[in-house]
Amino acid sequence: MLICSCREAAKSSLSLPPSQPFLKTEEFLRYPEEESLPEHNRSGRLTELESTHTVHDAFAQLFFRFLEEQRIRYCLLHPCEATLEDLSSDLRLAIHPDDEGKWPRVVEGLSASRFLPLRSVRCANRTWRYDFAWFASTRMNSMAVYVILKDEEGDLTSVSGFCETLANSRKKQYAECSAKPEQMHWIKVFRNQIEAIRSLVGDAFRQVQCWFHLTGLFIVILGPDGVGKSTIIQHLIDATGPAFRSNWVAHWRTMSLWRRKQTGTVTNPHGQVPHSAWWSVVRIFSHVLDYWFGYWWKIRPLLAQSNLIVFDRYYYDLIIDPRRYRYGGPQWLIRALSPLIPKPDLVFVLDAPDEVVLSRKQEVSLQEVQRQRHCYRQLAGKIANAILVRTDQELALVVRTASEVLTEALARRFHQQHLSCALQTTTPAN
Repeated sequence: MLICSCREAAKSSLSLPPSQPFLKTEEFLRYPEEESLPEHNRSGRLTELESTHTVHDAFAQLFFRFLEEQRIRYCLLHPCEATLEDLSSDLRLAIHPDDEGKWPRVVEGLSASRFLPLRSVRCANRTWRYDFAWFASTRMNSMAVYVILKDEEGDLTSVSGFCETLANSRKKQYAECSAKPEQMHWIKVFRNQIEAIRSLVGDAFRQVQCWFHLTGLFIVILGPDGVGKSTIIQHLIDATGPAFRSNWVAHWRTMSLWRRKQTGTVTNPHGQVPHSAWWSVVRIFSHVLDYWFGYWWKIRPLLAQSNLIVFDRYYYDLIIDPRRYRYGGPQWLIRALSPLIPKPDLVFVLDAPDEVVLSRKQEVSLQEVQRQRHCYRQLAGKIANAILVRTDQELALVVRTASEVLTEALARRFHQQHLSCALQTTTPAN
């Protein structure tokens, strides 16, 4: 059953077989006279939503309000037995193609109200999914909005909106059911072949496009030992889980070409003698290859599938503490190769007072902790997308701050990729 908020659709008459009705006119949500209601209450749907008490109430209220303010004709595609609580995970609606140009204003209005658009993903032919996220207290909430400009039988371009098209679709099904069995067989075979070809071509096209318009996020966590990197990473993944399909955590590099001999916890980072200069040069060039190969082989495909990639340490660490990696070559070579390393979307540089760091780990001296903290702060000022985060505060506050920075980065990229928020330019999905 469809819940319609289309003025013309509510007034349309449907001619359907009386034995199997598809839509009932009395179930449409009709407009009262707009002059008799305040601006924010032009739809009976809004009044109903405002009486519910779920965590998604504020989003739903604003969403439908913006639709009404922009006078967008839409149908809410949910079963008739569904309740308002069932709409808490996602919203599915079809909008009239003539109102497509008004949709960006709805997205911009939600963004201005701190319901941040994270990504726009093309799911099928003329069907897009918009992911939104916002914070209530310390918890991240999310909502997926599916926008359809074409139903399974054809474009929704009739003057009466969608109901006439859907009724004709049902009529077509009745006609097919009344055909002879052998005719019905060939009709199904022909339709299945056409749909299979369309599906393959569409999937191939979306696979190509998703490689160039990433929907995941690649972040790096830096800081001296004892600053709380592992704790922050775990809590950040848990807090931002609704915004991503999955996550992948790596340490320093992708380990694509070869793995380290020792993978356990490092308790004495400066306990081994540095390699010779020539061997250090060979190793650093091999590390650069590993970063590049790992990015295109592991990281990029995961980013194209809306995943969160987190690195505990990265190539930048070699600039701060080359002794940790037994590097004995020239320092200028490390900095010269730095522009060749794939750049993350965000770099979180964690910092805490000396006594806090040493109370957690005593792997290096006080002087070394002070030196590393100073170098990391300088690095944060040189990297354009670096954020300095103090970890000597309450853990929930630190995670909330990092989570907000992460979601705002996704929202900024959304506005850059979809400046006009036009549906034709949205990102395809796998």
